[in-house]
Amino acid sequence: MKKHSLVSILLFFALCIIFHPISTEGKEFTIDFHREFDVVENPSLYVDNLSGEIRIKSHSKNKIIIKASKVVKAKNLERAEKVAEDTKIKTRKRDSEVIIRTQYPRFRLFQDEKVKVYYHILVPEKTKLDLKTTSANVDIEGIRENINVSTTSGDITIEEAFGEIVTSCTSGDVIFWDISGKIRIKGTSSDIELSKIEGDLRIECTSGDVEIDNLEGEAEISVTSGDITLQEIDGNIEATSASGDVDILQKKGSLDLESISGTIKAKTKVTEDHRYSLETLSGDVYLYIQKDADAKVKLETSSGTIHSKVSLTLDSFSRKLLVGEMGNGESEINIFTTSGDITIKEY
Repeated sequence: MKKHSLVSILLFFALCIIFHPISTEGKEFTIDFHREFDVVENPSLYVDNLSGEIRIKSHSKNKIIIKASKVVKAKNLERAEKVAEDTKIKTRKRDSEVIIRTQYPRFRLFQDEKVKVYYHILVPEKTKLDLKTTSANVDIEGIRENINVSTTSGDITIEEAFGEIVTSCTSGDVIFWDISGKIRIKGTSSDIELSKIEGDLRIECTSGDVEIDNLEGEAEISVTSGDITLQEIDGNIEATSASGDVDILQKKGSLDLESISGTIKAKTKVTEDHRYSLETLSGDVYLYIQKDADAKVKLETSSGTIHSKVSLTLDSFSRKLLVGEMGNGESEINIFTTSGDITIKEY
C-alpha cells in the first residue's frame, strides 16, 4: 500500500513538471548597433528582419544611417551578450544599393533566451525600399520612391509617401496616410485602412475589413470575408465582398459592386458615360442618386421587393422588375438581387 502511494506521489510530481515547466524569469538587455553609408542620388535599400521592427524615415543627407537595437531576453548580461553576438546584422553596399540582413541564432525548444532586432533607419527621401519581415512591424515616413513590403504577423504603416507601393501582409494590419502613387495590397487576416490617397489602387483581402477615406483615383477591391467602406471617392469603383457589407460614398465615377451575403449601400452622383451596376445574392441594395440624374434604369429581384422613389418614365414595372428612364438616359443603372430588396432614392 505504501509502495503504491509513493508511486502515485512521484507520478503526480512528474506530471506537474511536464505540464508546468520551471523557468527563470529573464531580463531584457539592449545592445546597440550603428553604421552609416554614403550614397549617391536615388539609392535603394533592402532590409530582411525576422522579428522586431523596421522603422524608416527620410532626411536631407546623402547617407543611409542604420541604428539598430538587439533586445535580448536572458537570465543575465553574459548570456545576453552571447545571444547578441550570435545575432548577426550583416550590411553591405553594392553599387547604389545598401543591403541589410539579420541572422538569428537557433534557439532550442523551451529555451529562455529570446531576441528581437529593432531598426531605425534614416534615408534620403528618394530611396527605393524593399523590406521583408516575419513577426515585425514596418513603419515608413516621407519616402518619394517605390516601396515594396512583405510581412507575416506584423503591421505596415506608411505615411507621406510618393511613388508606387506594393505590400503583402499576413496576420497584420495595413495603414496608409497621405500617399501619391499606385497602390497594390494583398492581405490575409488583415484590416486595411487608407486615407488621403491620390492614385489608383488594387486590394485583395482575405478575412479583413477595408476602409478608405478620401481617394482620387480608381479602386479595385476584392474581400473574401469582411466589410468594405469607402468614403469621399473620386473615381471608378469595382468592389466585391463574398461575406460582408459594402458601403460607398462616391463623388463621381462608375460603380461595379457585388456582395454574396451582405448589404450594399451606395451614394453617388450619376454622370454621363458611366455605368452603375450593383448586385447581391442574399442582401439588400440601396442606391442614392441626385434629382437631375440622366440614366436608363433596370431593377430586378427574384424573391425580394423593389422600392423606387425617383422620378422616371416607366417602360415596364412589376413586383420583381422595373425598367425605366430618368432624364435623357445618358448613363446606365442596373441593380439585381436574388433574395434581397432594392431601394433607389434621391438625395
